[in-house]
Formats: sequence, C-alpha cells, structure tokens
Amino acid sequence: MEAPASGSIELNGRTVAEQIGAQIFIDGWAIVAASDPALAARLAEQAARVSHDGVAVDAAKLWAAMEAEAFASRDIQHVIDVGLRQIAPSSPVACLVADVRDWRMRYADWRDARKEIERRYGYDKYAGNCHVVPNHALMIMAALYAPDNFSLAQTIVCTSGWDTDCNAGNVGCLMGAMLGLEGLEAGKDWRGPLADRMLISSADGGFAINDAVRVSERLVSLGRRLAGLPPIDAPKRGARESAVALAERAARIVVRIQTQRLDLDAVDVERLRGPRADGEAGSLRRAGRGASSNRAAHRPQASRAACGGADQRRPARSAATRHRCSAPTADRN
Repeated sequence: MEAPASGSIELNGRTVAEQIGAQIFIDGWAIVAASDPALAARLAEQAARVSHDGVAVDAAKLWAAMEAEAFASRDIQHVIDVGLRQIAPSSPVACLVADVRDWRMRYADWRDARKEIERRYGYDKYAGNCHVVPNHALMIMAALYAPDNFSLAQTIVCTSGWDTDCNAGNVGCLMGAMLGLEGLEAGKDWRGPLADRMLISSADGGFAINDAVRVSERLVSLGRRLAGLPPIDAPKRGARESAVALAERAARIVVRIQTQRLDLDAVDVERLRGPRADGEAGSLRRAGRGASSNRAAHRPQASRAACGGADQRRPARSAATRHRCSAPTADRN
C-alpha cells in the first residue's frame, strides 16, 4: 500500500494516525534542508504520511520547518512564525502554539505554563499511549522559556514528563541548530561524556556504531546534493583513525591483557608500558613471557620491603597450579 493511504485516518483510525511517531523523526529532514523551511516541511510531510495523518503530520511539518529556520535565526518567535506558515491557521497545532505563547507571556515560571498544558492538552484529553498534541505543547513551552539556553531547555522539557526522550531529542536539535556548538558548551558538559559517539538503530549494520563527525558529513553532503552543490570532502579523506593512533591503542590493549593474565604489580606495568617506540610489540611479548618467572628479580628492593620483606613471599603454589600457569606462551595466547 502506498502513502498517503498507508498512514491515513480512514485506514488506521484517528487514534493510531495521530500518535507522536511522525514528529520524532523529522530532525534529519531539517538538517538536510538547513535554512530552507519549506523543503524541510515537505520532506517531513512525505515521510509522515507513510504512517500518520491529521495533527501528527501538522506537528511534524511545523517542527521540521522551525529546525530548518533555526540554522539562520536565533529569534525563537520568528522561528515559530516560520513553522506556522507551513500549516493551516485553523489546525489544532496552530491553536496549541497560540495558547502556549499566551501562557508564556502570562507566567514567569514555566511550571505554571505546564499546569495549563496539563489542564487543556493533557494525556487524558487524547486517546492512545503517546499522542502528539500534549508533547508538542511541551516542546513549544521549553523553546519559549529557554530560547538561548540549551541546558535549561533540556531541563524544562525532561522535567515536564510524558514522552521525555523524543521531546528532548527534538528540542535538542532545534536548540543545537539555533545556538551552535558554543550554545552546547555554555552550560553543562553535554559533549564530553558522549565523546561524539553515536549508536544508531539502523537496518544498515555497518552504520550502527558511528560517530558525530561521520554522520554530520553524510547529512551535510545530502543537503548539498539537494541544493545542487557538490558534496564536501570526507574528513581525513575518509580515514577513521591514523596508523599511529591504532598502533598506540593496540599496544595499550596488549599491556592490559598482560596485566590481567600475569597479575603484574604497578612497577611491572610501568616497565612494560615504557616509551612508545618502534618494536614495542616485540619488547612487550618478551617482557610478558619472563614477567611471571622473574617478578622477584625485577622488583626493586623498596618494593620487596613494602610487601613485608624478602622472606614474606606468597605461599608456594600447588603442582597443578604451577602446571597450569607454566603452559607455553603460544598456547596461552
């Protein structure tokens, strides 16, 4: 079955057709149509109508257009107006936006606006598990109360509840486009813990474990293609990691493996690490083979004293234990 029939209210019923799914997947359309809200809304609508209809499609179009315009403007009122141009003035979503704007002017505390949203647009007013209307209201509220503060916008939309993960994602994309990297780094450390890593649920298994640089390059190139421009060159000519970095990481892995197998003390570990130089892997293997039999010989006198003196060593191991630990190095590896 082809869209729009596949997502129509006539086929699926209003309850299913107006859940939140159409809205939560629009970020990519806005990014590839940066500064072109009409194109972003058109792409979002085409995707939405595969599975949704009614107000769900309007919400998707409005927010996609807002995100696209956010690349060109930091005026949240203007950004919202641009989004509203993509839907009919009589749409329930347009009425919702007008209400939330009014509450923003009336209440200094977003919590009071949240109470009004609960009263007029709460989950009890709509059928289904996750209707788009209540959640769209929270997103508009967060953007209006924190138009220049990424961290505060996230705090507001997440604290407000309901579909917190999807709402946080849409609000985060809007604020990121509007405020840029400096906006992300102005408050809490949002980037550090993630280290630009991305785990993507995708039918393309090779694209699932990813990073922000690679995905950004792909989205920018898609956007340039839509605009009739050539794609950008892949960062580092497509290389994911330099040979030097790979060699250093491999050496650190070898050290960790040797440490776990031989139960080396801190002195031995530092000796094995040594300076990063050519032939390090070979020296690590040689040091690893002899480490268990020469521990006492290589341990400094001060270390032996700290462990209770040269005469207070570990109890002798059983014959079975000695046999198991003295297996050839090739077998252990």
